Amino acid sequence: MIDLKQIIQEEYNLIDETHESINELMKLVDELINFIVENNLPYFDKQKKFPGFIFGTYMSAINHNNYNILENFIMESGKLVFQFEPKKSTVKGDYQTYKQYDGEKFDPRRERAIRIFYDEEYISNFVNRKYEEKGDLKDYELKSLFKKEFESALLHELQHAYDDYRSGGKIYQTKQWEDYLEKYGTKIDNAIKDTQIDTIKKYKEYVNLPHEIWARFIQTISEIKFFEAVDFDEKTENFVYEMNPLNDVIKKFINRFVGLHDISEEMKRKLIKRVAQFWHLEKEKIEKS
Repeated sequence: MIDLKQIIQEEYNLIDETHESINELMKLVDELINFIVENNLPYFDKQKKFPGFIFGTYMSAINHNNYNILENFIMESGKLVFQFEPKKSTVKGDYQTYKQYDGEKFDPRRERAIRIFYDEEYISNFVNRKYEEKGDLKDYELKSLFKKEFESALLHELQHAYDDYRSGGKIYQTKQWEDYLEKYGTKIDNAIKDTQIDTIKKYKEYVNLPHEIWARFIQTISEIKFFEAVDFDEKTENFVYEMNPLNDVIKKFINRFVGLHDISEEMKRKLIKRVAQFWHLEKEKIEKS
């Protein structure tokens, strides 16, 4: 049983750029979805129905100058391709990077891939219904659809790609990861695949891999509201925000983190402390503004 009071009362460690990098990753996901909408809507409009495909893009489509922490990652990862494919299983996305051999340095400029798997029937029904009912499809409607289908998986896989980049490929060279690959044989065509695992044993080992724990942390954090707009100040024409109680935020995190019960108690405590740290950072931002 996790003692929330004890964890919250413990001293919070200082965190470096992690909080800002998460906010920038969320911004990057939003910008990518906007670009995917702009790139695909003309083809949808031309056929007045879902055309049966979704064009992807490369990271080079994003302006790296709009970012601080992620600037170099975006700039040097121009060949990171984003692909969208109909799903054939429960897998929502994967990150594919190349296998580094002994003595080989990680090169972020080599082509890598993030694949997002979507529910083709759901998207087709939504798009076709809009054209049948109104004769057109608004960009904000398509963005809402893509956001619902892609946002969480994109954030998860982008975190993998960013961790791969900032570790110089070392995150996929750990003994734990190599042992996992050797045991379960997920080396495919000289690539490393990060996907959901079906069997219970494989799943439990997979969710305990460091890079997977962190990606799920980011994914969960993005789904939790740290604060809410509670009023509108007519004089300043600004919304007034109030923090959601820390206990409530942590409970939501525990309930939404997929696989939390399968990781060690020590790691659970670390993740919960990190949530508390983020809550205090958001509180400071609200108080300053």
